[in-house]
Amino acid sequence: MSLSTTGRRDAAAEAHPPRTGVFPFSRAVFVSLLAMLAIYDLAYVVMWLSRSPEPPFDDFFGLWTFGRFAATAGPGVYDPVALAAFQRSLDSAFTHVYPCPYPPSFLLALMPLGKLPLAPAYVCWIAGGLGLYLAAALGRGWRSLAGAALLLAPTTLLTVVAGQNGFLTAALLIGGLRGLKQRPILSGILFGLLTYKFQFGLLVPIVLLATRAWRPIVVACLTVACTTLLSTMTLGPSIWLAWLHSAASYGDLLQANQARLSHAMPTFVVSFGQIGAPAWVAFAVQALIVVALAAAMWRAAASSWDDRTVAMAILATLIATPYAFTYDMPVLAGALVIEAGRRQRLCLAVSLGDIAMVGLTFAVIVAMSKYALPFAAPALLVWMFCRVAGFGDVRAATSPPSPQPRTLLAA
Repeated sequence: MSLSTTGRRDAAAEAHPPRTGVFPFSRAVFVSLLAMLAIYDLAYVVMWLSRSPEPPFDDFFGLWTFGRFAATAGPGVYDPVALAAFQRSLDSAFTHVYPCPYPPSFLLALMPLGKLPLAPAYVCWIAGGLGLYLAAALGRGWRSLAGAALLLAPTTLLTVVAGQNGFLTAALLIGGLRGLKQRPILSGILFGLLTYKFQFGLLVPIVLLATRAWRPIVVACLTVACTTLLSTMTLGPSIWLAWLHSAASYGDLLQANQARLSHAMPTFVVSFGQIGAPAWVAFAVQALIVVALAAAMWRAAASSWDDRTVAMAILATLIATPYAFTYDMPVLAGALVIEAGRRQRLCLAVSLGDIAMVGLTFAVIVAMSKYALPFAAPALLVWMFCRVAGFGDVRAATSPPSPQPRTLLAA
């Protein structure tokens, strides 16, 4: 089924919604599922907090020290030896190797956090990122069952526990994509800020060019220029050279620790490495996947830009990136909520098989926190992309008009 055919079917569904409900079960069952998720999340957090007398801030300790050290050392933050000594001076029990891989523009966001004590900084980081994530994915509809689903999703839990930047990445990508037509200036700013994690912007230029979004392109470029200038003025003229110089050593360090980290990386490149395939095979296949996704997104985005293509672009980004961790996956939950909202408006049923596969995907992501599951997560992401793109929808919109079903995800 072609993407253009899917677009015509969506338009027909909006004019003549089928009688099928949005979900094959009641609102009460959906609320019960959320309640079970809440119990699981609470148990997980209790176990997490009980690991040590103080809250184990995990990766956030590294982010916090980046901002704290950059404020005084400037380019020295990219010296792994000096940074490690500073981190140990703050916490003698910290034995990890945690260099700073992020560009200087991201340090501008971390430096205010570095001025706070660790615990308040963590709360501000998680609460602020989560708020931006909910606003980007749901806007004013965040106080709904959809908002509860995002809050209780396992991907949210993993990011909270890690203290990482998954919420910020999701907010910038989702917000940029959703605002492309209605808020082009804001969209451009968000895409410009997303360059702090450029591997999540691989397909953004394809989307921008296919939709002829000239204003977001210009604004994104200006945003990058402004953040580059501001970080240079704040941290010193050599800060960007120091970052570029450290990039090679960070790559070597990542490669040396690949065995310890790869179980938590849901990408095709890492999956090939886990089964012993040569690196050139992994990157060649990844390149082919990126080309195929770019072609699919060009065709879809050029045809129409709506919630379906937004969800497609998010899923395609997760498949295309060669470098991601489980804490980057809140963006997946955002894509699913956007797609669920679209199907709700069009009265398209979600089959029990779809629900089971989504549940399996979240279970795989949680399991990857400890276990290596080669190809499981990327294969499931490909399946989701195909479903959102329109392959194998439950039924076409051929029925006569009928009343809207009772919503499950709305308030």
